[in-house]
Amino acid sequence: MSIHLDNSDPVTLCWAHGTQRATPAQGRRAEPTADPGGSGRAICRARPRRHAERHRPPRRCRVYRRFPDKTQLIEALFEQRLEQIRQLLEEALEEPDPWRGLTRFHERALELQAHDRGLAQLVLGAPGAPERLAKIRTLLQPLAGELVERARAAGQLRADSEAEDFPIVQVMLSAVIDAGREVAPELWRRYLAIVLQGLRAKPAPPEPLTTPPVPPEQVDEVLAGAWKRRP
Repeated sequence: MSIHLDNSDPVTLCWAHGTQRATPAQGRRAEPTADPGGSGRAICRARPRRHAERHRPPRRCRVYRRFPDKTQLIEALFEQRLEQIRQLLEEALEEPDPWRGLTRFHERALELQAHDRGLAQLVLGAPGAPERLAKIRTLLQPLAGELVERARAAGQLRADSEAEDFPIVQVMLSAVIDAGREVAPELWRRYLAIVLQGLRAKPAPPEPLTTPPVPPEQVDEVLAGAWKRRP
């Protein structure tokens, strides 16, 4: 398993390259997260370290001291993302406008997925995936159902839609995220707006789509990207 360090912060140990870096004022200890590039590898994000540790020779990323095997690392990443989604749902339920709460939640959840695609591949492609999906249902489904029911009761969401429709919508848009990653990474926003317009009860004249379509000369690249990412 490859463990990489995130270059967005000052970091310490990099297993893959055998290097050591730290700012004079800040050492860092690694925290795991998934590779946003979709490789399925884990990345270590940094946190402060003691002065003495900054001068130790390069070695394996310290995340392995906390997670002695891949399974435990995956579980930690999964729990971290589960908590992020739970917080997004609770924030959405606090939004006074039920429709805005519903749509904003799905936009933010897809943003997480677009920026951290490797996590889904890592978590759902590893042994134990059915148990993780069951845990998602147990923890998140009641909150998600409440979010949908709230918008439907307010007359903002079409009466024949169900909470179970929204995970399928996310699966659909996940395909757009993957296909457009290298050509048009924000393309999924266009199709989220189109889908949400179709789910709205008594839709008003649609607002202009703020995300442009893919230029004709790049459509083939997006389609090729979709085929490239098929298992």
